[in-house]
Amino acid sequence: MFEQSQRLQEKLYILAQIIQTVSDANDMKTAAPMLTKSQFQLLNIISMSGGRTVSELADLLGISKPAISKTVDRLVHHLLVTRTEDSQDRRTIHLTPTAVGEGIIKNYQQRRNQRLEDLESHFSLKEMALFEQLIDTYIHRCVVLDEEMELICVQCNSQYEDQCQFKAKSGQCRYKVRVGQPR
Repeated sequence: MFEQSQRLQEKLYILAQIIQTVSDANDMKTAAPMLTKSQFQLLNIISMSGGRTVSELADLLGISKPAISKTVDRLVHHLLVTRTEDSQDRRTIHLTPTAVGEGIIKNYQQRRNQRLEDLESHFSLKEMALFEQLIDTYIHRCVVLDEEMELICVQCNSQYEDQCQFKAKSGQCRYKVRVGQPR
């Protein structure tokens, strides 16, 4: 049983690598060839949330404000994000995506969705449901068995909050805790 679990772990790792480094990277490069991976990811977070402050992004990503500001500078230079001073506190800078920035994210999402539809066409609905159930069970068991999991946030931007195994275990969305939103 241990060997089978080890093989499964290796295959899941390979699957995650394929998704992250091959598929998503290709979709990112096609949608926004002028952006680095970190610039694209930051644009995606800003776009998905409808806007963030520099401080929120630094807290969320665990990166210094100067590092975030440097990446934001490039996004502003490409006319993908706008900066706006807070009317009550000039030190607070609000970041919002421009129409061009939103268009890039929409293009990326369309490409990604098309790739997923193409992939799904090779499986029956029953096979896809079973695969999803198995992955959910595996994630749930990993979270339940590992006490340190409550410290992890997969930075889904609260997109999967209702299905989050980490929230189910700790009772709160780690993403919202990190950016100071109500639980």
